[in-house]
Amino acid sequence: DWAATKLDVRVIPFGLNERRAARAYLIDLSRFRLRLSDRTPCIELAAEALLGQSAAQVKRVLDDILVAQKWQQRNVIVLVDGDAEDLRLLCRRDSRPPITLDSAAQARIMSDGSQALIEEISKQTHISALAPYETSRPVTGEQFFGRDSELRTLLGNDNTSYLIVGNRRMGKTSL
Repeated sequence: DWAATKLDVRVIPFGLNERRAARAYLIDLSRFRLRLSDRTPCIELAAEALLGQSAAQVKRVLDDILVAQKWQQRNVIVLVDGDAEDLRLLCRRDSRPPITLDSAAQARIMSDGSQALIEEISKQTHISALAPYETSRPVTGEQFFGRDSELRTLLGNDNTSYLIVGNRRMGKTSL
């Protein structure tokens, strides 16, 4: 796996759909401090899935996976074995288009590492979808990460009161 070897990120096996030659798993991209969690969905579309398929057919397969997993509103990374420009164009009207990395992008990431991944993601995703800050409500679930020590301190001392102080957008409300 390119993610585990080159980027030194944890890969969590999630599922396999041999009928469509697609493989889904979760990867830990939380260290990039973007709105990418420790369980970022990743879908690999093998060459067999693309053979003889139009971009529209591949998009339908991808949409089926996104709906089945309830990932339509998540930042999803799609690895395509080959050229993905047509697929990218079809997906750009989606409310949250998947981050599609074709063979060329994957090769750049393999040679240049984490910075190349961030550049590829930034090219395809609006900054508001990547910014780790949520201004309209507290962040919950897998979008809230990196505060394990603080949570242990707060939850481990029942008889102590705490005042949480910090600059704006530091996660006080979410904590």
